[in-house]
Amino acid sequence: MMSARVFQLLVLACLAAALRAGGENYYHLMITPQSPVVEIGTNFTATCMIINTAEATADDLFWNLSKTTIPKEQYTKVNRSALNVTITVTSAGIEWLFCLCKKVSPYVVLNDGKFIHGIQLSKVYRLEKPENLSCIAVQEKTYISPYISCTWGAARHQSTHCSATYTLHVKFSSQTFKNSTCGNSARVRLDTFPNHMTLEIWVEAEDKLRTVESDHLKEDAGWFVKTNPPSDVKIFSEKSFPTSLLINWTQPIAKEYLRLMYDVRFRPTGSQNWTYVPLEDIAKDIQSFRLQDLRPYTVYVTQVRCKNAVEGHGYWSNWSTSATKRTPEDRPTSKPDLWMIVTKDDVTNQQQVQFVCKDPVFANGRITSFDMKIQAQKDKVTNESKSIPVNRSEADSSSSQRKITVLEQIHLTDRETVKVHVTAINSVGKSPEASLGLRQKTHAFAPVEELKVVSREGQLWLEWKPPSNAHVSEYVVEWVSDAQMDWQRENRNARHTAIKGNLMKFVCYSVSVYPIYSGWVGKPASAEAYLEQGAPLEAPSVNCKQGRNEAKLGWEEVPRHKSRGFITNYTIFYTSGTEKRSMYLSHSVLNTLYVVCSCQSYLLISALFLCRRISSS
Repeated sequence: MMSARVFQLLVLACLAAALRAGGENYYHLMITPQSPVVEIGTNFTATCMIINTAEATADDLFWNLSKTTIPKEQYTKVNRSALNVTITVTSAGIEWLFCLCKKVSPYVVLNDGKFIHGIQLSKVYRLEKPENLSCIAVQEKTYISPYISCTWGAARHQSTHCSATYTLHVKFSSQTFKNSTCGNSARVRLDTFPNHMTLEIWVEAEDKLRTVESDHLKEDAGWFVKTNPPSDVKIFSEKSFPTSLLINWTQPIAKEYLRLMYDVRFRPTGSQNWTYVPLEDIAKDIQSFRLQDLRPYTVYVTQVRCKNAVEGHGYWSNWSTSATKRTPEDRPTSKPDLWMIVTKDDVTNQQQVQFVCKDPVFANGRITSFDMKIQAQKDKVTNESKSIPVNRSEADSSSSQRKITVLEQIHLTDRETVKVHVTAINSVGKSPEASLGLRQKTHAFAPVEELKVVSREGQLWLEWKPPSNAHVSEYVVEWVSDAQMDWQRENRNARHTAIKGNLMKFVCYSVSVYPIYSGWVGKPASAEAYLEQGAPLEAPSVNCKQGRNEAKLGWEEVPRHKSRGFITNYTIFYTSGTEKRSMYLSHSVLNTLYVVCSCQSYLLISALFLCRRISSS
């Protein structure tokens, strides 16, 4: 077999002979190969030949890569008139490789243009095998589109020019369809989509150095299909099934083309969290499904999607358009939230007790009325029973903010004990009963201890200790302002909580914690607090009565709605003639102050107040 060195010499001899036949306009140096494509990360060898002259030998030659001279260690002498160089291709882009001759004779100097030759190195990265090939055929109208669209992993090194061509092949039966691109996606058009036939799909990558193929996808045509979503999705409610909704839909494509499986999801309106029906609970090739274990009288949003029923085949369709329906009403399954507002009647010196309540958390419908019984405990007979009608809208029933209903107001002496029983009623039935009892004042249950209320992180936080030697069943936290009253319940083990209502800045709230003893209300522990404090909107109004050597100042407190915080002190600024003075006063000082001046009677004293508030905790 002919050696590589002998083969190289024969090639060089042929090139030299061809160049001599070219006439007088010849060069004395020639590089082979011409205009090579080289692979980045590999070694490349070029040969420079001396032709048509004896003025130079291989020992007189040297190599430049662009403007940098290549070290002699990378040269290999082939013979007296040929010199090799080997370089490592390290970067992208186009570079020039030059063979030059030293100025060894007058002839070389005079003909230096004939003793230089260069070739352009076109660099490419190693062509990679296309990976992660995936293909899809989507539905158009009532059939599957004849177009197959495929993508594959992009090459790790991208060139700015089209250095490689990717050809997508789709083969079935005896036909092959293909389309070429420089990118990592392509689409092939078939005559018709070959339902129930086997498709073989692959990508062939080719550049000037090599050709590589991706792995072949060989699957049933349905494996690649993505249908339209189910259409005409409708929901039906049935009065006798308050926790259920029936969904119907129309399949997007005929069963002759594809059998489908379905995915169903739903959520209450207003929520962003979907609940997904387990796929194993949904039979294949159906057009209806019953949602169960829903909340009564709740609006649900439902969507459906579908895919090839064969396990692992096809793509899920997009979700269908949303269908919305309310579940029917059911009997309330939780108690109304019964509470009271206690005030003092200044005329009769009796307690005024106003009983109020919120709808049950699980009202399961629109509350139409409350049944209320008031029982005097001295004889344990019902003194009064009445029905209080209410007018709730669907929006009220669906709102997370439960409305407060005023039920009844009664007067109680300090020696009276009373218990109230309330049920909520909707169109289906009656709720469990809520009870609330008030004991005569001398026998009232103990309050909580060491109540603290602080503003922190945009909320009012409460801490307390439970009553000693008492068995509390729960706590009620109440907050009252001039324009707002609300409450919340905490379990028996609670020792701290944050108020969950919408509180206003710069508004004073009276916050109370009531221990509840099996339905009987204990004494409250109370404190005043602000969510956030600010400077008072105005100073106190002041009047001044002057005496001979003193002035009597009187003022009115800043109204609560304008104080915007706790007033802790006053600073009074006054002048006596041209002399300016000030006086710091605690908030506990009475609303009258005598300013004693060692001054003449004709001097005028005027006053200006500065109120200071306590900083927010």
